[in-house]
Amino acid sequence: MDYGMQKYLKILNESHVDIPEDKTYIHEAIDKLDIFEDNNMSRSEMAKRLTINEDDVQFIFDVLAESNNAEDKLNKIDKELSFNGIEQVSPENSNEVFNYLRNGDIYKDTIIYYNGKYYIGSIGSLMESDFDLNRLSRIK
Repeated sequence: MDYGMQKYLKILNESHVDIPEDKTYIHEAIDKLDIFEDNNMSRSEMAKRLTINEDDVQFIFDVLAESNNAEDKLNKIDKELSFNGIEQVSPENSNEVFNYLRNGDIYKDTIIYYNGKYYIGSIGSLMESDFDLNRLSRIK
């Protein structure tokens, strides 16, 4: 899917404009689409942020497109790209869970899974910001 279509679907999906009830199926269909959002991030920038090469970025996209559960996907990426396992962190007094690939430095960008979506960002910055998702770049 080309970037223009991804951007258009992102706008539709994240829009807070009220859609008449008879068109809510559009939002439901968009929610079910399995698309990648790179927030204008190039593959080379994504590779640089994760300190991997561009072929590894393609591998990540391929794994995230699989129908496995999130834990299996993260495990597969961890095994192939030699991260240091999967960790979890939760905000205080919350049931929310952020899963992320350990990379030896909580302030270095990594892949984070939260609430059905995948992000790139620093788990340390996320925790310091009281889990503000604006600190992350959504990739899927």
